[in-house]
Amino acid sequence: MAMTTTQMGILARVGVDRIVKNYDESPDKIYPRFIGNMFDTNQAYMLAAQVSDFSMANVVAETAPISFDTWRLIRSKQYTPVNRAIGYQVSEQAKETDLYNLAAQPVPKIMLAMDKTEEQVYANILNLGFSTATANLGADSKSLFATDHTQDVGSGRNKASTAVAFSYSALNAAITDLLTQKSEKGDPFPSMGPWNLVVPPALYLYAKSIVKSVKEPGTPNNNPSQSAELIQDVIVNPYLTSTTAWFLIPAKKIENPLFSLKRISRRTKNDYDIDHLVFKFAIFEEYIGSFLTWRNTWGTEGA
Repeated sequence: MAMTTTQMGILARVGVDRIVKNYDESPDKIYPRFIGNMFDTNQAYMLAAQVSDFSMANVVAETAPISFDTWRLIRSKQYTPVNRAIGYQVSEQAKETDLYNLAAQPVPKIMLAMDKTEEQVYANILNLGFSTATANLGADSKSLFATDHTQDVGSGRNKASTAVAFSYSALNAAITDLLTQKSEKGDPFPSMGPWNLVVPPALYLYAKSIVKSVKEPGTPNNNPSQSAELIQDVIVNPYLTSTTAWFLIPAKKIENPLFSLKRISRRTKNDYDIDHLVFKFAIFEEYIGSFLTWRNTWGTEGA
């Protein structure tokens, strides 16, 4: 529906002392702080493949035959960007009577709508990280955070067996889980950090008090906080849908499996509908946010 002079109300008359926009035209972006790779493509989709490991080398006696191991493609997943768009219309009359030039220039606010959409899409990688819906599963047919990730030998985990509330001891246990992650062959393949701790607003100040404390927080002990040096930053994300869930994501981009895949960068189109005397404005872009592997990450629904 196009904006009309009726909807504009007082904007079509002189006498407004102050117009409050109620939005920041250039808000700081959150998602680049916890997303690893930013891929671009002009293909219909991206195919991400996971390969097996080699076993550890054996001792071989002189002249004895060498055993040959198998290296193969073990699983893959296809990622397809989706189009996201929003449009705006304003009538010729509303544009002419827009004395404050707001209705005719919706770009800042419509850009903000696209920015908020982008933030929600990337936050949903974590929000849906426990979902077993097919669309949210990784190449191993498991959710991003699980206790039974499929491997060549045994299984892997990157979440607590039961949801655990954030605390100093819970953070230490999560780091221990990361340090004991296994390779496809079941050999030690630890994530060594540092990590970024991603939390909802409800946990932000508590998380900061724990991570930034130089002593063991919340106790009379004088022991240094050992986990603090492994956490590079605490990232508060208001787009997280849970008030109790928390996550550890690699601070090094090269180790971070969360990614953005963009096929069409943000574009705008303008048109004029002469039949209805309406100006039209549209903005769109094609992208997807997901994860390449579960390794190096850890998450819990909280409690």
